[in-house]
Amino acid sequence: MEKYEINKKLEKFSSSVNDLKLALNPDSLKEEINSLTNEMNQDGFWNDQKSANKIIEQLNALKEKANLMDEVNNAYQDVLDAVELFELDENEETMALLEELIISFEKLVDESTIK
Repeated sequence: MEKYEINKKLEKFSSSVNDLKLALNPDSLKEEINSLTNEMNQDGFWNDQKSANKIIEQLNALKEKANLMDEVNNAYQDVLDAVELFELDENEETMALLEELIISFEKLVDESTIK
């Protein structure tokens, strides 16, 4: 993979991460998670089982989205770190690592888009 190809992929990845942030709104997710968690900690939460289960389902769905955002951010940072490593020491081993991380990131973004 050539440097210009890597740079093109990085541009695309940055755009994908930003699009995902816009779609998931991580700050809002955290607020909603905190709100539902506080609601669960209230006395009498379990008195209405149907309502309690609905809140738990909502909380789990929000946590899944937050975890996805964290996973994408971490994978993107791994790619950036590998690029930096490759720029310091351009050899076959670092290129193989970078290519592997790029493929993993692309797969993760594709899967997150489907969700």
